[in-house]
Amino acid sequence: MQWCIANWHTPPLTPDDVPVDVTEHFRERMFPDGMALQSSPIVNYAEKLRTARGRGETWGKYQSLLIGSVFAALPDERSRRELALTLWKQCPSPTARRAVTLVMCGLAIGEARMLLATAPKIALLRAALNILRRPITVWRGLRSRDGLEAHFAFLRDAPLTRSLAGADDKQLHVSRP
Repeated sequence: MQWCIANWHTPPLTPDDVPVDVTEHFRERMFPDGMALQSSPIVNYAEKLRTARGRGETWGKYQSLLIGSVFAALPDERSRRELALTLWKQCPSPTARRAVTLVMCGLAIGEARMLLATAPKIALLRAALNILRRPITVWRGLRSRDGLEAHFAFLRDAPLTRSLAGADDKQLHVSRP
């Protein structure tokens, strides 16, 4: 049976304190089969005078939570290794911003350490340069789970994450508000 919103006993709610920067990512995790993507624009967007999105470290912290939560949902090290290798293969360059993000996630999230074990050496060096250039910002990013453990648990236990990790419905322990 195709999943639809009518299958919910309660509405798919995200935590109330999720920053606007990442609200869509949290919402998307509530759909177990993912969401259909439209490859071309279907509306006209107006130019905004101001944005509600934050500036600074918020996005970096949540990138680690978003990536790391999938590793945490995986059942074993072999699965984590396969995911890490897949992510590195999809990285356009070992010096790309995405590569630094993967290394930082591996440092920040224990369950994602396989990202470090499978990282190209040049990606580790690039991340080391980033650490030397911005040590305080990096330190805060590495502590991304501090104070955000409930958000991490929400992402790890969300239907889409569990579906991607191969968990069946009996293993789901999503707490819905």
